[in-house]
Amino acid sequence: MFAAKSSNALIGLIYEKQTRIYPSNGAGFTSGQIINFVQTDANKMFFFAAQMAPVANIPFLLIVAIGLLFYFLGYSFFSGLAVFIISFYINGALARKSATYQRPYMAC
Repeated sequence: MFAAKSSNALIGLIYEKQTRIYPSNGAGFTSGQIINFVQTDANKMFFFAAQMAPVANIPFLLIVAIGLLFYFLGYSFFSGLAVFIISFYINGALARKSATYQRPYMAC
């Protein structure tokens, strides 16, 4: 619910800003570019707001999961923890690489 409200508020702010921009002041944005801003930025805001609550729970869930795994598995748990840490860094490297490929597509 919060995500939809924040997305709609952002769309409203962008359209309000568009009504105050006059072609004579040299803003240089076409109506197609404004629509693109609305769609992409509002969509990003929607997904960000929708994922805030689950992301806030991650530290608590990790602590509980690590404690329970150590309790049930003993010291063999550390081999699984090593795999988790290695995959975490590999995922980060892949995300950075993906961001470098996506950056030219998002340029205006």
